[in-house]
Amino acid sequence: MKAQTVILVFVALFGPSELAFAKKPISPGQDVNCVKCVDTTDIADGAVTNPKLGADVETRIGNIETGVTDNANDISQNTANVSSNSSKILENELDIMTLRTDVDSNTAAIAGITQGVQVLANGVSIGSFLQSRPHVSGSGDLIHQALSTANYVFEVYAHGLASDGNQAGDLTTLTLWYEDVGCSGPAYVRIQNELRNLNMSEQQGGVFRVATASGSVGNYYVPAGSQSTIRSFIAANGGEGCAPNSVNNVESVRVFANDSAITGVHNVRYAAPITLGR
Repeated sequence: MKAQTVILVFVALFGPSELAFAKKPISPGQDVNCVKCVDTTDIADGAVTNPKLGADVETRIGNIETGVTDNANDISQNTANVSSNSSKILENELDIMTLRTDVDSNTAAIAGITQGVQVLANGVSIGSFLQSRPHVSGSGDLIHQALSTANYVFEVYAHGLASDGNQAGDLTTLTLWYEDVGCSGPAYVRIQNELRNLNMSEQQGGVFRVATASGSVGNYYVPAGSQSTIRSFIAANGGEGCAPNSVNNVESVRVFANDSAITGVHNVRYAAPITLGR
């Protein structure tokens, strides 16, 4: 009788709903106020079936799924772009190879055209033609470069009175540099911005003229097979004549008064007209 009374009092105090709730034990740390909780049984085939989930959560899940799909599409497009770019790179490489072949062919053709061409002074050959260049861009002063019968390189003005006083048949000019005052002792020319400007090298050997405002000093040559050295100078001869002029630590090469028997280049002005022929 007493046991039945206790049960009836318990039911009366808590009611059926509270008793149903009590059947689900609360896990440690669980939020007892959660009203939108969902477990694995609320999701079937990727779809949310629990009505406790709000529309806003479902919308967010849909957005995430859409984003994943978009990213997958972007990856697919980027893969296609990479493949397309790889094909274009290959095409460009083939084009470059074709252009190089064309350049090689044109170079060979030019060599074939110029082979045997001579630089002529009043109709007489003074050397094999190498190339031509303007003395001053746009001035009309043309210079021909030639290789003498002794394999020395030299340049000669082709025609007319050049803007700096050089005449047709004259050799192109350089400045002599000296380690002693008064332009005495051994003479040198600078490699950079001087000998190279005449498209000459100390290994090949070349011939040039030295001229001042008062007239020509004469022709000089760089012996074939010369070696350059680093030197400092205090005087120069060229342009306005011998004058103090200091330059330090420049690459230079020794030069000598031209010897036609060695270089095959004359010490006098070549007779005009200066032309090209065979």
